[in-house]
This record gives sequence, structure tokens and C-alpha cells, in this order.
Amino acid sequence: MITKTAKIVKRQGKFCVVSHKKDKKGHYRNFGCYDSRAQAKERLAQIHAFKAKKAELLDTIITVADDLVDKNIFHVADALTGCLEAIAQETIQRSTIIKLGKIVSILHKKGENDIADRLDSLLPEILCFENCECDAPENKSKMTADKVYKIAVDLENKYKVGLIGEGSFEFNQMEELKSLLKVGFLLTPPADCKELPKDSKNWWEHFGGK
Repeated sequence: MITKTAKIVKRQGKFCVVSHKKDKKGHYRNFGCYDSRAQAKERLAQIHAFKAKKAELLDTIITVADDLVDKNIFHVADALTGCLEAIAQETIQRSTIIKLGKIVSILHKKGENDIADRLDSLLPEILCFENCECDAPENKSKMTADKVYKIAVDLENKYKVGLIGEGSFEFNQMEELKSLLKVGFLLTPPADCKELPKDSKNWWEHFGGK
């Protein structure tokens, strides 16, 4: 049995991809509006394609969490379970991506490189899921990678000279931004960037972060 996830409707001259069912507030969720039906069909196909991969994705994350429990790394397993719930309930947000990036970094620091790499390989698919499930892209505020890097470096310089303390709001913001930059190329490229960099593994390295 195939469960319908979304459909295409015409609104004010645009072809919009909306949820097949209304939410608890009686509204249809908007996944994006496009100039042509062909573009809307591509968006619809993207959503359906990822829905088909969802079960496999969840199973992989559960396996990773179980492996962490077997290694007695309970706090990381708990954090991963929280991310798993967000994905399963389709409430994934950018903060979930950041948290997963932090988990990958922690696992590398602990020497659990194999598990970290398995989880890291899932991030592009999870990001696709986040993009599919959120509201229309034009309604999202975007921070380009270069701007995020500048903010992170400014905060880091203030921390180094003692202007902000460890554990402060600014310090935590710095750590979150650095983690997001180190995950890969999830952030929007700078305006003058025509293709993703090939000289590094992530935005942080590309811009010269240490």
C-alpha cells in the first residue's frame, strides 16, 4: 500500500507542492511553489524518493546507537537517539543537523572513527530530508557559509583574548557554528561560489579555519 505524502495544487499562478493531509491546525504544509508543473513534479519526486529511504535511514541510525551502547558510550547514544526521534517524527530542524555534526566530531575525538564515518555518510541524506520536510525554501532565512565563518572566527578571537567566557552564550554559539561548518558543505555557498570547493572536506577547512 502506497501512502500519499504530498500533492501539487495551483495557487496564484504557481504550482505548489503541499502535504496530502492537513496538520493539527487544519493547514496544508507547503513544500515549495514553482513556476511550472514540471518543477513541482521534480520536488514531489524528491519528497517521495526520500520517504522511501526513510526506514533504511532510521535502521542504520538505530544500529549506530546500539553499537555505541555496546561500547558503553551511553551519553552519545542518548544524544543520537534524540536526533533519531526528530527524524522519525518528521520534526527535524537545522539544530538536529548541528547536533549530528557534533556527535560525529565527538566520536572522532574518542577514536571511534568507523562509527563516526558511518554516521557522517548519512548527513547528506538527512539534510535532504530536512529540506524536503520544512516549509517552502523561499520562506527560510539563509546564512551563506562565508558569513557564518566570519561570525565564528570573530567569536573565537574574542574567546582567545578573554572577552567571552567558556560556557557563555557566545561561546556556545561559536561552537555550534564551527560544528556546522565542519560537517561538510551543508551551508549555502557564497554568492561568488559557482560550485562546491574541492580543495577541502568542509567549509571550515576551505576558509582556513584551524
